[in-house]
Amino acid sequence: MTMAGDSFDLLFGNEELKALLRGRAASRTIPHACLLEGPQGSGKHTLATAIACALTETESGRRKIAEGICPDVAVITAAKDRLTIGVDIIRALREDAYIAPNDLDFKVYILERTDAMTVQAQNALLKLLEEPPEAVYFLLLCENASALLPTIRSRTAAMKLQVFSCETLAGYMRQSDAKAAALYAADPAAFDHIIRAADGTVGRAKKLFSSRKASGSGKTAEGAVWTLLRAIASRHAFEVLNALNALPDKREELSETLLETRTAVRDLILCKARMLREGESGGGAGLLYLPGGEETGELAARFSLTELLRMEAELEDARTALAANVNVQTEKLYLCSRLTSPDA
Repeated sequence: MTMAGDSFDLLFGNEELKALLRGRAASRTIPHACLLEGPQGSGKHTLATAIACALTETESGRRKIAEGICPDVAVITAAKDRLTIGVDIIRALREDAYIAPNDLDFKVYILERTDAMTVQAQNALLKLLEEPPEAVYFLLLCENASALLPTIRSRTAAMKLQVFSCETLAGYMRQSDAKAAALYAADPAAFDHIIRAADGTVGRAKKLFSSRKASGSGKTAEGAVWTLLRAIASRHAFEVLNALNALPDKREELSETLLETRTAVRDLILCKARMLREGESGGGAGLLYLPGGEETGELAARFSLTELLRMEAELEDARTALAANVNVQTEKLYLCSRLTSPDA
C-alpha cells in the first residue's frame, strides 16, 4: 500500500469521501480548491494532509508532507493573538502562490477556520480562487460552510466530514487509543462521559482522553457546566455572571466549555420534549452529556422548551463571536444579558 493510501486510512470512517478522493487522485483530477467542512475534531487537518500526500507520486514527498516538513505545503493560520485569518495574510498568500515550488511540482495551502474570516479577507481569497496559479491547490477548512461567501462556495469542491454515533466512536476509541481502553476497563462511566462529550468527533475524543488527569473523574468541565445551568435556571443575572466569570478566560478553553454546555442543553431539550410528550421525569437513554437521573429531570422542568432552544442558539452564537476575536470578558457580559433577558 502506498503512503498516499495510508494517509487516507488515517482518517476514521468517511468511506465514501475517501473512495471518491482516491479515485480523483488516481485520475489526477483532484480539484484545485476544496472546502472541507466539519466540526472541531472531525479530521479536517488529517484529510487535508492526505489530499496533499495523494497529489505527489514520490515517497520522499509524501513522507515530508506527512511529517509536516514539506516547504510546498503550508498551513495558513491567524496571526498571533488572533483567531481569524486577516486580509493581510491572504494578500501575502496571493504573492507566495505565484512563486515556484521547492521540492514538489505543486504547492498546497491549507487555510484554517475560513468560515470565521472577515468579508474583506474572503473577497481577497475569492480573487485568488477565480484565477488560481497553475499547480496550486487550496484546501479551505471550516465548521460551517454557510458562513462563507456564496461565490467562494461555488468555486470549491465541498467535502463534508462524518460525525459518529456514541456507539461507533466508543468502539473506535477502545481499539485505537490506549488511554481510552484503560479508562474503559477501569471506569466505564467516566469513559462513557467522555464519549458523549466528544460530540461525535474522533479528534475531540482523543483530546479529552489525553487531557484527563489520572486522578480525575473524566468529567472535564461538568462542575462548571452544572453551575452555569443552575445559575441560568435561577433567572438572576448576578448568579449567571458569576458562573460565566468562573469559566476559563482563555479563548479556546472557554469555547470548549461552552460547547460542552451546549451539549448539556441539548440533553435538557430531549428531556423536556419527553416530559411534554409522555409526562416522563426527563431521564432515560439517548443523553449525550448529562446523567439520566432526577437531577437532570428537575433542571429540565425549570425551563420551557422555547427557553432551552434559545439557550442552545445563544451558546453557539457566543462560540462564533469568540472565534471572531470578540473580547472574552465583553462576550461573557453580553452572553449574560442574552441568557437572562426575559424578551430574548
